[in-house]
Amino acid sequence: MNGMMNLLREFKNEQNRKFDALQDSISGIQVHHKEKLNSLQQTTDEIRKQNDAIHVSMEYLLQENTELKGKVQKIESEQNESTDYIRTLENRIEVIERQGRCSSIEIRNVPVTKSGSKEDLLNNVLSITTALNVKASASDVCDIYRINTKIATQKPNICNLNSVLIKEGILKSLKNFNKGNRFSTEHIHIIGVAQPAFVSENLTPGNKSNKC
Repeated sequence: MNGMMNLLREFKNEQNRKFDALQDSISGIQVHHKEKLNSLQQTTDEIRKQNDAIHVSMEYLLQENTELKGKVQKIESEQNESTDYIRTLENRIEVIERQGRCSSIEIRNVPVTKSGSKEDLLNNVLSITTALNVKASASDVCDIYRINTKIATQKPNICNLNSVLIKEGILKSLKNFNKGNRFSTEHIHIIGVAQPAFVSENLTPGNKSNKC
């Protein structure tokens, strides 16, 4: 009987040891899992903080972009206003120049005389009006001068007349003249080989561009 009791007691003790070992194992697993959970929670918190920082940065960048876009639009608007203002001024200048040239003619391809004086230029103009049968005198010429060009011998003459009617008469007569015989330096008594002489309106740069 005592032997049986000893076996049962030993069996009980063995079972207790196994149970204690199992409890220790379970506790170890729980501690390990808790450490993993804590580590995972820490990582999650760090990621959340990083996301919050990224969100703040994105909000800041969006605000900066909105402000920058507004500044660009303002600059573009001011630039458009400046462009319109410059265009308006250019149109006004063009109108003024046209008004100032309304009675002017441009004479081209007429060789330079030896003296090149205004008197010689005036004589060329009067020779042109005579050849074209246009009534004009020295008093009808307000001013006459040459424009500087790369080719010194072919500087155009600009003649400012006192009357638009005389200018139109010269151009009309020249057009009719050229229908039968090309107008040349021979008709205005320029010494040398005859070459075509041209008379036209004194156009502004804007008018010349439109005609090109």
